[in-house]
Amino acid sequence: MSAVIGIDLGTTNTVVAAVRDGRAMALPTETGERLFPSVVSFHPNGSVLVGREAKRRRLQDAANTVYSTKRLIGRSYDSEEVRKARSRSAFVIQEGPGRGVLVEARGETYTLSEISAFVLKEAKRIAESTGEVVDRAVITVPANFNDLQRAATKVAGHIAGLEVQRILNEPTAAALAYGYGKGNQERIAVFDFGGGTFDVTLLDLAGSVFEVLATAGDTFLGGDDIDLAIAERMAERYLKTHRYDARADRQVFERLLASAEEIKIRLSASDVATVQLQEIAFGVGGKSLDMPFSMTRLELEQLAAPLVDRALGVCREAMGIARLAPILRSSHRGRGNDTSSAGSSQSGRVFWTFTARPVERRRGGGVGSGHSSVGAFRATSWRYGSAKIPTKNHRSGIGGATILWRGDDCRPRGCAFAFDTTACARR
Repeated sequence: MSAVIGIDLGTTNTVVAAVRDGRAMALPTETGERLFPSVVSFHPNGSVLVGREAKRRRLQDAANTVYSTKRLIGRSYDSEEVRKARSRSAFVIQEGPGRGVLVEARGETYTLSEISAFVLKEAKRIAESTGEVVDRAVITVPANFNDLQRAATKVAGHIAGLEVQRILNEPTAAALAYGYGKGNQERIAVFDFGGGTFDVTLLDLAGSVFEVLATAGDTFLGGDDIDLAIAERMAERYLKTHRYDARADRQVFERLLASAEEIKIRLSASDVATVQLQEIAFGVGGKSLDMPFSMTRLELEQLAAPLVDRALGVCREAMGIARLAPILRSSHRGRGNDTSSAGSSQSGRVFWTFTARPVERRRGGGVGSGHSSVGAFRATSWRYGSAKIPTKNHRSGIGGATILWRGDDCRPRGCAFAFDTTACARR
């Protein structure tokens, strides 16, 4: 029987995993990387590039390089999300049959399932590089993907030559990776801020039983939005310095987006980072008008604050669905004084303490009715900025919770929005 692989088909990066010698492990590419960019580029010679090489071509041939399609898959052409993508993307987005979405490259049109299939084929190729035949897969999707989005993902798998055994919710996959086989009885929250989508899920773990209490999300919120905010800041500063608006040329703006991602990554390990903006515009005699651009981690935190607020709004929604009352407090680091503002980055490096308690239940029980009515749920504190995510559970009463941090934006340092690498779960 052929092997079954697991694929995290991400907005910005994709990971393929398999069981080897009784252990689940992410499979490396030829260069040893445990993930590859979810980018597809159509080369002038007729070949189709996927992964790192395709991402590099985005800087020189953005019109024929397709990326971040996970945000659009299964959506109507006249949806707000597609409208936003059309205004941002360098590649052409067209209306297809039944108000579907098509992308154009080299004079050909492709459905979003076909684009995703190129990425899944690359995952399949990586898995088969050891000589093992692979034709079955489990593919993860955001918890709040609708039926059309799930069906389109399954179609992509079929096009890629894979029998999709199951479409699994990403937070459920993270919870399984965290708790399967441990026999623990606890309540956890999975906070999934990815490259293009965000969701939060509350689950009860009891032995081998995983019960989803609530899930909420935003399929158009992620690291891409932070890159865009930084690139906009770069464009404004460049316009002020050289009187040229880089946003007027989408190919040029792609260079800013690449520089924005680079500076975001650097700010995971540094309090300040600088990149050189090159060949954005040209002056007298064709001389490139280059400009250094610097950003501090504090500036990044302030820039990301509106996006963090959106994420916290989704967290409150999930708590409401689970009939848990969220308590969101912001504290100024080093001062020890709590403020009454809920989840707003007003000054300095701010972290959020995220705890929860059950709402008073009516007769008949409901979600969480088997737990103590006082302190039955307390999520670990989580921070963004320069602070680290705590590694211990804060227990209260019967319950206890762990935030599993996973998504495209995860690095060892723990600066929640200043990085962009691989999926992970942090305890």
